[in-house]
Amino acid sequence: MIRYSRALKFASNEGEAQTLKLNRSLALLRAKNFDAALADLEPMVSVPKPVEKALYRKAQALYNLQKFEECCEVLITLRSEYPDNVEAKKELLRATKRFQEQKSGTYRFKQFYVETAKLRPPHLDHATYIGSVAIRGAGVRGRGLFTTKAIKAGDLLFCEKAFAHAYIAENAQQASDHGNDLTLLINVERDSMTMGSQSELIRMIFQKIYRSPSFAPAIMDLHHGSYNSVGFGTVDSTPVIDT
Repeated sequence: MIRYSRALKFASNEGEAQTLKLNRSLALLRAKNFDAALADLEPMVSVPKPVEKALYRKAQALYNLQKFEECCEVLITLRSEYPDNVEAKKELLRATKRFQEQKSGTYRFKQFYVETAKLRPPHLDHATYIGSVAIRGAGVRGRGLFTTKAIKAGDLLFCEKAFAHAYIAENAQQASDHGNDLTLLINVERDSMTMGSQSELIRMIFQKIYRSPSFAPAIMDLHHGSYNSVGFGTVDSTPVIDT
């Protein structure tokens, strides 16, 4: 990514700059820097004749940011502009399923168990559903989860995809197969350290926010105490992780 950024400074024309940004967007997607990828792609999709690869990669970024409705809209445009794109049809079907889950909470829960038994790590491709509930102030008790309408037994209130999860291999062979390394966090102020799945989870949360700052509210909004965070989110296009 750094080399693409350097090369952009020496691009002799708009065509070269576009090619470099397309290549950099792919590198950003693979590094899970979805917000930055969208910034690179936007000028190539907001024109009368959007670039095919730019549309496809924008859809990938939106999917990973769990913006499934917007993802579907981009894929519909891609299919309209480039009807021979086979991948667009498959991705639209997948994004439509996630959007339906997100809106209606219709899941095949038994299938979840089948998927988790087969996948290692058990990364499931499903969407978060928030039903008839809302977070509201509860006076001196802080905040609470309240229903927004009358519900009955068996109603699904919410089903949330984990923001991050640490997968620890059950044995040395699995650790080797999946590249698991032991994560160790040292707190010099408290003279303490954390290791194992807890430290790995903390690292993953910070890295996810750092790579795509638009994920930050999901974690930062959990705090409801008296602490006031810093008044800005980024410095030199880099997110500020306020702990």
